[in-house]
Amino acid sequence: MRGQNRWSGSGSYRIVVVGLLRVTLAALVLSAPAVMGDWRSGSHRAEGLLAAGTAEVSHQHYHQAMADFRNAAAAGNGTAIYDVGWLYYHGYGVPQDYAKAMAWYRKAAATGDGNAMLNIGFLYYCGDGVPQDYANAMAWYRKAAAKGVGLAMANIGVCYEHGQGVPQDYAKAMAWYYKAAAKGVGLAMYNIGVQFEH
Repeated sequence: MRGQNRWSGSGSYRIVVVGLLRVTLAALVLSAPAVMGDWRSGSHRAEGLLAAGTAEVSHQHYHQAMADFRNAAAAGNGTAIYDVGWLYYHGYGVPQDYAKAMAWYRKAAATGDGNAMLNIGFLYYCGDGVPQDYANAMAWYRKAAAKGVGLAMANIGVCYEHGQGVPQDYAKAMAWYYKAAAKGVGLAMYNIGVQFEH
């Protein structure tokens, strides 16, 4: 049972591409002719800041990543809002603060971010920054699952398997594990195997 970040499985290829993107964006910002208008405002600027923040995370420059993500979040970028929460949750570039992580995840969830919904559920499941509440965790996992987040589906299975926030139900647990496994979630595949052993 765990939360999720959007950098899982990122390799050196992503780091190089994102690093090149940051350099390219900087060159465009500095050389953009006045006749193009101010493309740096609004969503274009937010996307550039998001890409820059992502590059900073890949280089473990968390203070700069936080600044970039906060600026992109101020422009309304939902992914950046989630990323600010993720940095607070892990204490990267800022002191670890689960309450602030929860606040930022809630803002991201309001934009429809399924990973933020998953991580809100995880905070309730673990009792990090909030009182432990399995029923609330399950409610948020369901919202994330409705967005197609496979790990949320696996976490719903765990809750059914152990009777956390819902009555214990192995058949429902297996059904959710199969949904998550179809999304490629290793935890679900493992749990299906464990169920077959018993």
